[in-house]
Amino acid sequence: MKTKSKKHISLVLSTFILGSMGLVGCSSDSGGSSEPAVVAEKPIIAKTVSGIAVDGYIKLATVTLNGLSTQTNDIGIWSMSYTGNNSHVISVKGGIDTSTGKPFEGTLKAELGADGVNVAVTPLSTLVSSLVKNGETKAAASAKIATQLGISEATLAGDPIAILATGTTEQKSEAAQAMKSILIVQKAAEAFAKSMGDSGSDNYEATFAGMYDVIAAQLGSAAASATTVSAFDTVMANTSGLTTALQANLASTITDPLMNDRLQAASGSVATIITSVHSISNADIANNADSAAKAVEQLTTLIENQLVLISSSTTLAAIGTAQTNAAVVTEQNDIANLVNDYTTNPNLGVTDSVVTPPVVDPVVPPVVDPVVPPVVDPVVPPVVDPVVPPVVDPVVPPVVVPPVVDPVVTPPSSGGGDSTPAVTTQTVSVTATGSSDAGSLASTYNFTAGTYTYAIANFNDGDILDFPAGNNPTMINTSFTDGNLTVQWANDGNVILVNLSNIPTADDASILGTTSFKTAFGTSSIQ
Repeated sequence: MKTKSKKHISLVLSTFILGSMGLVGCSSDSGGSSEPAVVAEKPIIAKTVSGIAVDGYIKLATVTLNGLSTQTNDIGIWSMSYTGNNSHVISVKGGIDTSTGKPFEGTLKAELGADGVNVAVTPLSTLVSSLVKNGETKAAASAKIATQLGISEATLAGDPIAILATGTTEQKSEAAQAMKSILIVQKAAEAFAKSMGDSGSDNYEATFAGMYDVIAAQLGSAAASATTVSAFDTVMANTSGLTTALQANLASTITDPLMNDRLQAASGSVATIITSVHSISNADIANNADSAAKAVEQLTTLIENQLVLISSSTTLAAIGTAQTNAAVVTEQNDIANLVNDYTTNPNLGVTDSVVTPPVVDPVVPPVVDPVVPPVVDPVVPPVVDPVVPPVVDPVVPPVVVPPVVDPVVTPPSSGGGDSTPAVTTQTVSVTATGSSDAGSLASTYNFTAGTYTYAIANFNDGDILDFPAGNNPTMINTSFTDGNLTVQWANDGNVILVNLSNIPTADDASILGTTSFKTAFGTSSIQ
């Protein structure tokens, strides 16, 4: 096994003086004068700028700076001779993530900075660069992002893997938080991008960059009032809000009539990825960052293999099938077990293999549905209906109608039946795991913040899901034909899962997010 070595990157300064200084003289009989001296040209100073590419360390990646390019070495380090100014942006693309052995996808960026030495290009520096692109100074952008992540600006600008290896206890704690944030942001961007195109395509790159812009903008706007790490957790847990903002960000960039449907279908998987990474303890990351990174890569690789099918689908039904398969893959792979697997066996690799669900799910609906109705319905009515009416109808009216029964019954029933129709609505306060049947009542479910799962049968028009303030809920519709739907609300570490069953088939087929949910059940159906 190759052992990683630490390298110190030093500043190399070389000076090239171009031009020369000379004096040309000319005299005449009348005493003449000499030509003025040629002044030396201003020296052009070249310097070496250098840095490291970090997701895990990214080897063999292409680094570009103001039209120049170079490649990272086997531990992610790069350097180049540079004569430009310090306001340019460094980009890192491609290569291999050495912590997982998998190709790095997307493009990371960083501002060059004052001296241009030891620049860490990471997902977090990419958030800073996004704010700078939109008008912030580097200092202001760095302060905002660091505050929202709950880490120092030194940790934000540094190499978190190196800090985990050599830092103080406090520095290691911050570096673990930085690594978790890196995994959350990067994998969320990758997942959304995969739903719009395969890695490297124009749509993938636009979506990847758009997601970073959206996250940075939301963190930047929250910085004025929020001062704790919960601001980052709140922004990332609001998958519905991120999805809506991403749709708006890409509206003028991507011309795809199904773009909003693709992104909405991917949002459930993105929510699961964020929740899964967030559940990994900082201690696990600090003690074995590679195992945590491999576990996340394994889970997201299997999910993303299904999200790519969303990008190639040409109908809502096909998008729904791919969404279903992604959800099934998630159910079959628990992040805690994956972290344990890679911790127990460090040589275990990340696999691209896709499990069985893609083969099973698409086959069932087409075969069963069309066969049953045509055979049964047409045969019964023609034989039974014509025979019965002529014999029965003429006999009944003359005998039954004359007795005056109605006037006697009506008065008592009108006075004693007032209490029954009054029960047409119900309000249910939900505070913990449980279940309920909405039935034919107009039911309002008021949820209290916490972490629990609640089941509701027969949710329909007039029923209302009222979640706590903070974040919009996210839809996870794993099938458009089974009458089941999961609604997830997450905020500040609280996660409420509401499993709806026996919803109308027509509504189930249309629900991809909160907008289509309100279209199906009413504008006030989810709050």
